[in-house]
Amino acid sequence: MVVHFADNSPPFYFYPFSRDIVDKSDPFDSKLTKHWPAESPVGTFMGWNLHQTKLFRDNNLPLLRVKLLKKFRCSIEDVYKVTCSQPKACRPTLAVPKNWGLNQRYDVTLQVLQVFDQATHLIVDNIPGPINLRYLCVARKTQWELKGGKRKMCLSMVTVDSEDNQRSRAASPSTNEWAVYENEADAADVPIQWTQFVIRWEQVALPSNVFLE
Repeated sequence: MVVHFADNSPPFYFYPFSRDIVDKSDPFDSKLTKHWPAESPVGTFMGWNLHQTKLFRDNNLPLLRVKLLKKFRCSIEDVYKVTCSQPKACRPTLAVPKNWGLNQRYDVTLQVLQVFDQATHLIVDNIPGPINLRYLCVARKTQWELKGGKRKMCLSMVTVDSEDNQRSRAASPSTNEWAVYENEADAADVPIQWTQFVIRWEQVALPSNVFLE
């Protein structure tokens, strides 16, 4: 299928993913992630505890896990409602061009390509410029009930790819570039980008008088 963007960025041809392929990238599936390396603590910035792995490979795919932790005493529903109502400000961008500013996040175009269920979507992000930067991504949401009746909600975004889509991109115009992290140098900026994102998300999605645990 041909994917068009509302900002008139060049279209591209997309080959849909099977559910089996998408499920292989599920970071909430303990069977898939049990052999992944554990995150190591990196430091604390503005109350957020940063953990990450080194770049590693799983089924020959380069992977990097970044985890940022902070506890708040507030309603999951209220925070999630605000997050969904302001997607441009509250949704992370997984890859950005060099010298890209946070104020440019409103130029990013999101397109939903597949809906597998209410909590699992495959999307494409397009960052316009002289060269359009793009990536395919599976966005997921899940909740758990913890001891004592507390709940935990997790949102994840995982970049994905397929051989069919790689071949399609190889034949596309050079005005498009697809994001990829192949080595530690490529991935070095990821923790910085995610720390900037969660701080921005906290400012938008959480009330100013929230009590921190």
